[in-house]
Amino acid sequence: MITLYRKPNDATSDDIVSSLEGLVLAHRVVEVNAGRTGDVPSDRSLPVLVEGDDVYSGEEIAQFLERRAVRLQISRQMSADACFLDPDDPDHCI
Repeated sequence: MITLYRKPNDATSDDIVSSLEGLVLAHRVVEVNAGRTGDVPSDRSLPVLVEGDDVYSGEEIAQFLERRAVRLQISRQMSADACFLDPDDPDHCI
C-alpha cells in the first residue's frame, strides 16, 4: 500500500494524489498538521510517499510515479482482455 504524507492545502500534494488516482493505484493519504508527525520519516520534508520500506520525497516522487506509470502501461498492454463464455450460460464469462 502506498501512503502519501502531506501538508493540508498543498498544491504539490494535490498533484501527487491526482497522479495516484489517475494510475488507479491503491493508496491512502495522511494529512500531517503541525505537531502531528505520525509515521513520517524525520529526515524528509513533506510531501513524503512511502511504499513498504521505500521512502520518496521531492523529485524522487515524480520519478517513482513515472516508473510506475511505465510498468502499469506495459502490464496493461500485455494482459488479455478476453472473456471465455460459460457453455452452460453463454451470457456469462467464466
